[in-house]
Amino acid sequence: MSMEDVAPHGHLIEAPPIGSGSMESRLVGTRGWLLVFCLILTVFSPFRALAVALSQPFALSALNLAISAYGAFAGVMLWRERKAAARKHLKIYFGILLVVGTFAVPLLRLFVAWMNATSVSETVSSTVLDALRIFAFVACWTAYLKGSKRVKAIFGENWF
Repeated sequence: MSMEDVAPHGHLIEAPPIGSGSMESRLVGTRGWLLVFCLILTVFSPFRALAVALSQPFALSALNLAISAYGAFAGVMLWRERKAAARKHLKIYFGILLVVGTFAVPLLRLFVAWMNATSVSETVSSTVLDALRIFAFVACWTAYLKGSKRVKAIFGENWF
């Protein structure tokens, strides 16, 4: 041990582990949960929308596909780290999800159930579960975007 290894107050100075950069250098790029979110928006959601479109009436399918396409666009903006565009389009996407998922789609589903003389109670229960799922999705990812160290390192404080 040399004198360079001892701090002025007599304690040993610990060197950072080899290969560990500063916190900022480890938080560069779309990785971790941010990558998961981008993949959900750009890959999984569009494929799910296509699969679901085969079993829904045309109006619901078209609406679901349009929302999914817009989410994919917002995801690409986020993935490419386009700060202003990603922020704007993600907020619009989340707003659309909440409005459409909790008002428009439930009303449309009830109307279709009524027109087809199918069970309204089954339609209501599945619609409520879908609305809760959408609300949880938006709430969780909004909390992540507001609190993530990676998001703050890439996009800056108070970005979302």
